Amino acid sequence: MHHSVNGASHEARQLRSASAESCDSGSRRGTITVELTGGLANQLFQWAAGEILAKEFETEYSLDARKLQQAGQRGYQLESILTSDAPVVSLGRIERFTWRGGAYMPSVSRPLLRRISMVASRARHLRSSVVCNYAEARDALGEGKSIVLASFFQEPQELLKYRDFLRSKIKLPEVRGQVARATGGEDRYVAAHVRRGDYVSVGKYLATFGICSESYYTTALAQANRDLPVLIATDDRAWTQDFIDRSEFSGSAMISGFEDHYSDLSLLASAGYLVMSNSTFSWWAAFLGEHEAVFAPEPWFTDRSREHGLYLDSWVKIDRD
Repeated sequence: MHHSVNGASHEARQLRSASAESCDSGSRRGTITVELTGGLANQLFQWAAGEILAKEFETEYSLDARKLQQAGQRGYQLESILTSDAPVVSLGRIERFTWRGGAYMPSVSRPLLRRISMVASRARHLRSSVVCNYAEARDALGEGKSIVLASFFQEPQELLKYRDFLRSKIKLPEVRGQVARATGGEDRYVAAHVRRGDYVSVGKYLATFGICSESYYTTALAQANRDLPVLIATDDRAWTQDFIDRSEFSGSAMISGFEDHYSDLSLLASAGYLVMSNSTFSWWAAFLGEHEAVFAPEPWFTDRSREHGLYLDSWVKIDRD
């Protein structure tokens, strides 16, 4: 027991020393904390903001994944596709660290750890500038402040400046072998993304985003290369199969056989032609790929007040209704 206490005291001294060094460093150059929320595509936008701003200001960033562990969230999604490990703060890591420090006791419940985590997060907000866009972030970092990125950071023009840099840090699963088997050896194909799911089942999402019609997909697929097979990634297989069966593409279109969204993202990004849905998942497929043509639904939002420049100049816009 005596040895454990000494070990904990030694680690505490190390932590205080590291904290002091961090504060001294922070007085010269602010650091960046990225609060992650949402699914894979939203997390990619937030991660990209951390990467870009850290590169511009030659500083460090960390990903705060604690909100992703709350009810209704989808968990941390980036670990398996980033080429280098990003520093991630999560409740699980707090638990492991506390145990190694000799301070974890059975009476310290997970709910209490959550409360401690929330207090620490609020304290960080008080010490840092909370920013919601790139302009605010650059202003604060330019003044030497540490910042918390607390928004979706869906500003495509900022990402386009660093497209190759960001692509180099993302590694998607290799899918060309599976594609060739599905298409009878054809490695060029048209990919489409059919997003329905919570866009249909959740009223507020339906009112905000709406869905792309059969007419949109028919028109977009007709404008793509008709000589190529069509592979469709979807979260609504029944609706999509019914659409295929009744469409002019019934002989060439099929639903992706992948069971994970990383492979579906790779499928969409690797296509020769991409037919998007009004989804940031589609957006990232277009951003990461080298497509001959990209077809995008217009409008992106049913609530047009939310339009904020997600379209890239090279995309072909098609009425989604």
